[in-house]
Amino acid sequence: MVVITPALKALKKLYPQSRISLMTNHYSAEVVRGAPYVDELITFTDLFSTQSIFEFFKPKILIQLYCLAALMLKRRFDVFISFHNLVKWPGVGKPLFLAILSQAPIRAGLNTCNRGFFLNVKTPDDSNKHLMFRCLDVIKQLSTRDKISYTPEQPESEVWLNKEDIEFANDFISRENIIRNDFLVGVHPGCNHRHYSSQCWDPTRFAQVANILNDKYQARILLTGSKTDQHILDKIIPLLKIPPILLPENTSVKQLSAIIKRCNLFISNDTGPMHLAVAMKVPTIGIFSGGNFSIYGQYPANMKFIGIRKGAPCYPCYHKVKSCSRECLDTITVEEVMQAAERQMKSVNS
Repeated sequence: MVVITPALKALKKLYPQSRISLMTNHYSAEVVRGAPYVDELITFTDLFSTQSIFEFFKPKILIQLYCLAALMLKRRFDVFISFHNLVKWPGVGKPLFLAILSQAPIRAGLNTCNRGFFLNVKTPDDSNKHLMFRCLDVIKQLSTRDKISYTPEQPESEVWLNKEDIEFANDFISRENIIRNDFLVGVHPGCNHRHYSSQCWDPTRFAQVANILNDKYQARILLTGSKTDQHILDKIIPLLKIPPILLPENTSVKQLSAIIKRCNLFISNDTGPMHLAVAMKVPTIGIFSGGNFSIYGQYPANMKFIGIRKGAPCYPCYHKVKSCSRECLDTITVEEVMQAAERQMKSVNS
């Protein structure tokens, strides 16, 4: 959701009189709530988060499916846009289903591996581009179809913070006695709980990096994570030389973004908070494993991002393997992450 925000901005700029309805789950919706480019949020969280065809037979999913179908059949959209990257055939199901329900005469999206057969405005999916630029290409393809002049801007991902989010972060910073001169490093050692074994760098190595940053630069460490990450945090906290700063319970996505904005450096696995940090313009280091680095790791240089990835014979596995050797993760060393951290600090101070 974070990386498609430049495409939403471009869409609204090209079609200023349009009404844009964005379909997503509730936690992703928080990223764009309040955005001037989105007129309506349609959230059916359980339905949009399903991972298997068998889940569609659960009663709550069937109810949401009925409500969504009724809404879309009534609405009769003029244009359907999918920003899904159709890397594998199972990923085609949702956008195909939504495209049919939308009844839209114009259906635009990425034609990854020629799987966008249900689209009539097809955008070639350039595997050498970050997803942010691929989604902008979809908007460019629409503008070409409609013969509208399209001048791309330098893209920047965004999260819209309101007054309450900023006040929450300020209260937190004051309560934790974080002062202006403190070198605050955010560390996010968790990931999607379904992919823990194949997506999370060794917690002990996160602890080593944190201790080196504390010894060498007197860094204060902010450990971020949700309840599903608690078992990872519990491994790291005893290994730290100084007590870390921990988030309040039930911190929202926007509150987390506002807190991250205060960080001088953010180190994370390839997961949501990594993208929040980039959107907050914080120098960020992303540690990548079996996901597709080209989709999420190739941010432009001006976005203060360094992605660390090691190849492996099984790459990319998209975290779907039953028994993971973790070769792509375990070959990433503490020294490499520290070198990236020092590069980030040097670029900010120069």
